[in-house]
Amino acid sequence: MEIIPSSSPLFAKHFARLWRLTAWRHPLYQPRSIRYAQAYTQIEKARNLSFVVCEGGVPLAGVLWFALTREGERELSVFGWPVLYLENQQLDPTLKRSLGIQVKEQVQQTLGMESPALAPAKLLYMDPLLQGRLSFFGEMLLSIGARAQPRVITVVDLFQSEEALWQGVRKSYKSLINWGEKHLEPQIVSGREMTGEKMEAFRQNHIQQAGRETRSPQTWALQRQMVEAGEGFCVYGHWQGELVSSSLFLHSDHYTLYGVSASERKLFDKPLAHSLIWKAMVHAKSLGHRYFEMGDRLYPELGATGPVPSENRSEPTPKEMGISRFKGGFGGEEWVHLELYL
Repeated sequence: MEIIPSSSPLFAKHFARLWRLTAWRHPLYQPRSIRYAQAYTQIEKARNLSFVVCEGGVPLAGVLWFALTREGERELSVFGWPVLYLENQQLDPTLKRSLGIQVKEQVQQTLGMESPALAPAKLLYMDPLLQGRLSFFGEMLLSIGARAQPRVITVVDLFQSEEALWQGVRKSYKSLINWGEKHLEPQIVSGREMTGEKMEAFRQNHIQQAGRETRSPQTWALQRQMVEAGEGFCVYGHWQGELVSSSLFLHSDHYTLYGVSASERKLFDKPLAHSLIWKAMVHAKSLGHRYFEMGDRLYPELGATGPVPSENRSEPTPKEMGISRFKGGFGGEEWVHLELYL
């Protein structure tokens, strides 16, 4: 077997092929999304230590991670997001043992680094528990002392009929969606329809509702590029000719993620977001996507999510719990992932 490091001119080709052969292609780990994460965290210096393991030119597994300093601590992450482990879902079972040896040796080498002064202080990995099973990477981290914390997310299966999706929506939401369809006329903006003017309108709406600019113009430019490249779409809602609500959804070829939204605070007595989310669900289904992720489902005893040990987590705030309940009203199931903190 051969290790292809990120410094190799062959890495990008092998990693892209491995991405297509894996079962869990989460939108946050596409190249433009990673550049967004770097711009959002404003981390300029990072060492890309990613690698792919190949056999006969076929990628079998790979790890995406960067050595960086964030909030004063050295860590291995994807600019604050958990490390990504990918495994070829067509992997020959006879290769699993030798593959595991190669991955483990490379991981141990990276964790040790070349010098103790460069060794990472922490690492966060989120195991998707595909088919209810712990991945090899997750099992390996647990074996060397990683701590585990469940993370619950709400995911809607879009392979249902539209009628079945509608039945899954919370009963009290249905009239609110109908109101929005009638009064806001939700509009999908994707691909070349996205212009600088339209994204700037979203940005200004977000600044106005947040009361300040929470992130750089560069991050908005990168999100515009995602939409233009077919890695996301926006849904806009207008009230009496003015933009009052907007939402961004990121996606890979089979998975849509509810990203960010902004709604006019002066109209919070009106259901501005409900019809936009429903419109996005139907649109994602029309694209042939299987999964529609609404985000974290919070519970008081689980604590807030994030890259910290479980004993240091605080309980979700009432506002966070309210947002979680709102997202849970569009149907779907509660998926459990396992956050591993080393």
